[in-house]
Amino acid sequence: MRVSSQGVTVVALLADPDAPTEIAQRMARTLSARLAEKAGQGRRFDVEVVSEPFTSGTEDPPTLMRRIMDRGSAENWDIVVALTDLPGARGG
Repeated sequence: MRVSSQGVTVVALLADPDAPTEIAQRMARTLSARLAEKAGQGRRFDVEVVSEPFTSGTEDPPTLMRRIMDRGSAENWDIVVALTDLPGARGG
């Protein structure tokens, strides 16, 4: 578990296996520097890629979001970006 410290923002890219993880890994190569450039004032960002399957096919979206938020809190991530290639549905 990583603990964010003052001046460092921990960004987790929580990605489904396969293509979403590959995309997250590519993003992670430059994301820290790009975020720091935009934030300015010496702010640092640590980007972590976590590859694990989502269960959104069996969970409703609010349950899935709550689970992701709970995981982020347990891991002390400041920002969590979830990447999946599963289609989303709205309004039926």
